[in-house]
Amino acid sequence: MINHFVTAPLLLVSTNSIHMCFMRFAIDAVYLDQDNIIVKIVKNLHPWIGISACFHAASVIEMLSGEAERLHLEIGMKGKCSDEIGRKNKKIKIYKLTNSIK
Repeated sequence: MINHFVTAPLLLVSTNSIHMCFMRFAIDAVYLDQDNIIVKIVKNLHPWIGISACFHAASVIEMLSGEAERLHLEIGMKGKCSDEIGRKNKKIKIYKLTNSIK
């Protein structure tokens, strides 16, 4: 049996919570508000038992466990979705804001 792991982040729009039922590997969850600003980062959500929510969020980016740290993501950074590859395969770009969130 071949394991196929998705390495690209998954953007879930119009949601502020996720669960890990039926997942086979741990993930990081990055919550964005309506302006695509990171408001919460949850690292290493365990498969089957993990659950997470952020009531101020408008969307969530799911990525492999450890990716949020590897990408140096922090609360207050802004996410931007670019359509470089096409409509079906959107690439997520994250960059730091010049001003802080109050």
